[in-house]
Amino acid sequence: DCVLCFNVIHHLSDEEAAEIIREMKRICRGNIFIADPVYGDNLVGNLFFSLDLGKYQRNIMEFSQLMKTEGFSVVIKKVKGGYPYHYRIFNFRGNEGG
Repeated sequence: DCVLCFNVIHHLSDEEAAEIIREMKRICRGNIFIADPVYGDNLVGNLFFSLDLGKYQRNIMEFSQLMKTEGFSVVIKKVKGGYPYHYRIFNFRGNEGG
């Protein structure tokens, strides 16, 4: 099993994100990958991200804390080719075979 979640979390409150993430962890026995844009040190990326319709945009620290609280670890800190956005990718390894 594998769950991929891209460009979604900034549309969810911390509580909604935690609920969705717990459900992913419940149903997935393999890897869960979550990638989302964050506010970083790129002024152009921050400008574009500020125009996004997501109501829960986070900076790097806020998104990292949310993911770490749910047991995820950073896989990739900066995505090449993701310009102008600054992405973080997190991984959770599920209970394979269980």
